[in-house]
Amino acid sequence: MNLYTRLVTQASYTHMVAEALKVFGLDEHALVRPLDGGTANVSFVVDGKERLIITFCVEPTLDRVERLAGILEHLREHGFASNRLLRSPQGNLVHVIDGVPTIVKTFLEGEVLCAVDEARALGIGGVLARLHKLPIPSGFAADHDMNRETMASIGEAAKDLSFSGWLAAALEQIPPDWMDLPVGLVHGDLFPDNLIEVQGGALVPIDFEEVCLYPLVFDIGMALAGLANVGCLSRGTTAALLAGYRADRKLNASECSAVPTMVEFAAMATACWRFDLAQRDGPIPGELRNWRDAQATHALSLEWRRKGVWSALLGA
Repeated sequence: MNLYTRLVTQASYTHMVAEALKVFGLDEHALVRPLDGGTANVSFVVDGKERLIITFCVEPTLDRVERLAGILEHLREHGFASNRLLRSPQGNLVHVIDGVPTIVKTFLEGEVLCAVDEARALGIGGVLARLHKLPIPSGFAADHDMNRETMASIGEAAKDLSFSGWLAAALEQIPPDWMDLPVGLVHGDLFPDNLIEVQGGALVPIDFEEVCLYPLVFDIGMALAGLANVGCLSRGTTAALLAGYRADRKLNASECSAVPTMVEFAAMATACWRFDLAQRDGPIPGELRNWRDAQATHALSLEWRRKGVWSALLGA
């Protein structure tokens, strides 16, 4: 959903917003305004007794939204800070309104991260480590959406040879297995714009739509790719993020060795997501950068391999 389509869609949601207010037992006279951001959802801020967000999950299936709701409840039950979901008077977390799965969650007061210095990178590492120490919900077995098979399919369908050729070569370099790496609950998309810096400086992750059961170290790779996305990936911020993580959860030798691979895999996944989005929805909205930026992150990681930067950072 491109920016123009999202704005047009928001304008057509008046009756759905009214229905959501009613279904979730909210003040039907509260001030409601559109919330920018997101490519698969349409969201509105509700300013009532408590500031809330109504999210209409346009693209995800009902099963996917119910999975997200279950994860957010799991995080709440284990004291991990994120958006809290609101139940309707009937006790439901998800309601289907005009065929669209709909949720209401609390609004986190704070600022979305843009620039990331070493202090914030340290905090991001700590957030990931705390998440990775949580138990896996019973029956949870979701794969990451942008896995190896999905990327290969996108590459095979691409008519842009500069993209498909690069992707095919990059996939060849990724090990066929994950070396028996520890697996657990991962965020799957912890870029800076999915972190809110609240009062006091604490970092709270949001947007758990990509949460999955995956090698834990993948989240480190994705977070470092996210730093590159805002021009903040450096030796200093990388060392700080790793230090923040290791202060709460140790990395074994296999995980340390896998960090560069995971950065490269995360960069490839980001490039594929952006390329596919542009092919489906036309020009990419301003907040989503070109796939070649992710390709550059991949190249930087390979350069760090050649120059021994990763070895120095990881103590290998």
